[in-house]
Amino acid sequence: MSKRVITTAHLQTPSKAIRDELIAIFKEITDFSKAHEPGVHRYITAVPVDASNETCIYMIEEYADQAASDSHINQPVVKKLISRMGASPPALTGAPEIYNLAPVTDFKKPAEPTSDTVMILAHYEYKDGKATDALEGWKALSDYCKEKEQETRGYCVMEDTAKSTVRTVEVYTDAKFVSDVHVKSDAVRANQEQNGANRTGVHGAVKLRIVQGFLGKQ
Repeated sequence: MSKRVITTAHLQTPSKAIRDELIAIFKEITDFSKAHEPGVHRYITAVPVDASNETCIYMIEEYADQAASDSHINQPVVKKLISRMGASPPALTGAPEIYNLAPVTDFKKPAEPTSDTVMILAHYEYKDGKATDALEGWKALSDYCKEKEQETRGYCVMEDTAKSTVRTVEVYTDAKFVSDVHVKSDAVRANQEQNGANRTGVHGAVKLRIVQGFLGKQ
């Protein structure tokens, strides 16, 4: 398994003003990481495509290994963020939902985020012991996206063994491609056929708009 660490975090703020305040700090972290942290391969701040949701932040990060992740947490600019989260007025309405997982399979095509770029974070829960069995179908889907879908700019599959869940981080050129092409593809149907019977019905996905950050380092 890859030594890389994929971190996804969902933060719920009490207001748009505080969300904007945190995004500004995340921008400082992004600039520092891009310039000074070679072990930080991806750092993205995103918000829901749904414009009525003005208080959520999603972070999508990738580290070369656990040591790079640990080093990042100890940088002064990150400590500034942590300090703000513990200060008053409260920056969050509750504990952030954070996952740190190794990719089972993934790819990234060179791309800079645009105003149309869409990221999707999805998860599917499986019956006990069946998430690992499902990975074959997810790998086949990722391979298809890499080879056949130019508009799919990245697809990462991770197994969350603690929750018997498969999680994905997906990057597309635009939302129309997702709805009109990707979700209707034979590969998506084949993945459903390969492992759908072992899913519990607990699943979810959020479409995200990138606010700032880098998808990868060239």
